[in-house]
Amino acid sequence: MYPTATEYTSQRTAGIPGMQSTNRCLLHPRRKELLQQLRSLDENAQLEAKRASQLGESILQTICAFANEPGLGGGTLLLGVVRQDEGLLFPDYVVCGVPEPDKLQNDLISQCRSVFNVPVSVSVTAERSADKPVLLVGVAGA
Repeated sequence: MYPTATEYTSQRTAGIPGMQSTNRCLLHPRRKELLQQLRSLDENAQLEAKRASQLGESILQTICAFANEPGLGGGTLLLGVVRQDEGLLFPDYVVCGVPEPDKLQNDLISQCRSVFNVPVSVSVTAERSADKPVLLVGVAGA
């Protein structure tokens, strides 16, 4: 069983310009803009990237942190994107894709409804980048 939602509240403080929260539903810029933000600002309190070869505890912890961070109004998670920083002064993010986007999307929505003490509202959008599937997960703030 996973810990309560508040046990994974993130301590990160940087925000991303351009992120908007309306009526508890996160509106996020398109994938291309999010990748640009990652490359210029790196991961922060409202934006993270994960390989996501399968739904695991790390993804659920991030969703929990986005939903519970006071004053931020949620966040966005890019699944199928990895950080590459070997030998680089500044990290780069590249698209690796997710192997089974439909299954991952359904599992993610199901887990967010059942794993936490209170169901967490997420919106999941599937897009393609470099001919690879990427999932954009918008998490509404609590």
